[in-house]
Amino acid sequence: MNALTMEQYKQAADFPNGADTAVVLGSGLDGFTARVREGYAVPYCDIPHAPGTTNQAHKGELLCGRVEGRPVYVLSGRVHAY
Repeated sequence: MNALTMEQYKQAADFPNGADTAVVLGSGLDGFTARVREGYAVPYCDIPHAPGTTNQAHKGELLCGRVEGRPVYVLSGRVHAY
């Protein structure tokens, strides 16, 4: 993985806007994605400067939606540096 500049980190963090809460799913927590309503999925590769997943079993997408009425981001699929 290449090192990013501070500006590239900011660009990735600013995409998209609007949620107060972010959830990073770990092993066995994929079922949480079923709770996301009124949402859409963005593949990691569509996020500026974000690496894709390196494990084919990981979805590799950012879910943007609502859980119990609250806006959330859900990161589904980890990125491994090895």
